[in-house]
Amino acid sequence: MNILANAIDVFDEAAQQASFEELRKTPQIITIRTTRGDQNTVEIKISDNGKGMSEDVKQRIFNHLYTTKAVGKGTELTVVTIRHKIPTGCQSDCCYVNYSSDIWRGAQSDQSYITASERTMTTANATNLSGYRLLEVLYQSSRTQVYRAIREADQHSVIVKILSNPHPSFNELLQFRNQNTIGQHLNHPGIGSITELLPWKNGQALIMADSGEISLADYLAASPTGLPLAEVLEIGRQMADILHYLSQQRVIHKDIKPANTLIHPESKQIKLIDFSISSLLPRETQTLQNLSTLEGTLAYIAPEQTGRMNRSIDYRADFYALGVTLYQLLTGKLPFESEDPLELVHDHLAKNPPSIQSWCPDVPRAVSAIVAKLMAKTAEERYQSAAGLKADLEACLHQWQTTRTVKHFALGQLDEIAKLNIPQRLYGREQPVQQLLADFD
Repeated sequence: MNILANAIDVFDEAAQQASFEELRKTPQIITIRTTRGDQNTVEIKISDNGKGMSEDVKQRIFNHLYTTKAVGKGTELTVVTIRHKIPTGCQSDCCYVNYSSDIWRGAQSDQSYITASERTMTTANATNLSGYRLLEVLYQSSRTQVYRAIREADQHSVIVKILSNPHPSFNELLQFRNQNTIGQHLNHPGIGSITELLPWKNGQALIMADSGEISLADYLAASPTGLPLAEVLEIGRQMADILHYLSQQRVIHKDIKPANTLIHPESKQIKLIDFSISSLLPRETQTLQNLSTLEGTLAYIAPEQTGRMNRSIDYRADFYALGVTLYQLLTGKLPFESEDPLELVHDHLAKNPPSIQSWCPDVPRAVSAIVAKLMAKTAEERYQSAAGLKADLEACLHQWQTTRTVKHFALGQLDEIAKLNIPQRLYGREQPVQQLLADFD
């Protein structure tokens, strides 16, 4: 683990100085290979595609207490042989870590040796973050905890995000570093800025600027039947502007929802946060996975993100999640609600949600049509650009503010495709497809 941590540290330092384009052209890759040897032994080989060590460092790397890191951060590199019995029939796979885009493929264990009580942390347990005084809990889940804190050095208010698991897995730590790496390269007023990534106990703490925002989920909780139409349209307009910027940077967020969106109670300024599972790749292939390991939140996840459509993920998956969010803001309800994860996945894949008018008859049909277009089952039927979405939302907002009505109009008139997206659908097979669907029903 020390070797892996050192490799990630080096990549993290290099990523701070690299541009998005450089990271895309030359992904930072750590390769872990395990081989079963004789007499119940395992050989583990770790390599990366970094620039490597200088000859001077190579000569001294195993010297006692020698390190290339700053004072207080490095440890000497020693060679340790660990022997452990291997269960009969155990097999080993190759694991590739693409650090730049947080892709981890290979053998992963679902087993956990941490008890539920160990995973539950209190504010008192987290108060020993050096240099910060935690004030209140803003968000708490089985995965992360978010606090408002005071930085003692300058008495400024900041947001501190830590992992709930006191013994975080390698993947959890990688996601934190991924969030920091992407966040450091994004410069937009609608994206929460990350100032530091600090070591904390067995994990890490993300320090973010605090301007007094609250989560959109908490803001919505005060209006259980939905927010005023003008507010929803303005939130949607700002989110479309943020997504337009992300698409220009070729970033897919993959977890847009009210809990990952901040709103200032007075100015109504929107900020998008939590890029822990975001990707720098323009397109990803989602494989079939156990529902408990899917990236994203099931209530907001795009159909192709479930891994059950044989379709790639691109920036339009974020449009679907935004559509679910706007639906919830307008009605106070999610389009699909179920305690069964499989049923939720089926709903996203095959069912149309209840119309917004069935919950809120006063919502203009043009606004409902925009949400329905965002929530189309296939990416080709959604908006193809955030700019086109923003134009339609601004048209609705202008009509509503001036006439208190929104007349129906043709959607997507300014929805120009910025780049060629090859459709992932069948053409000329309408009759066989209909026959298959009929037989299935």
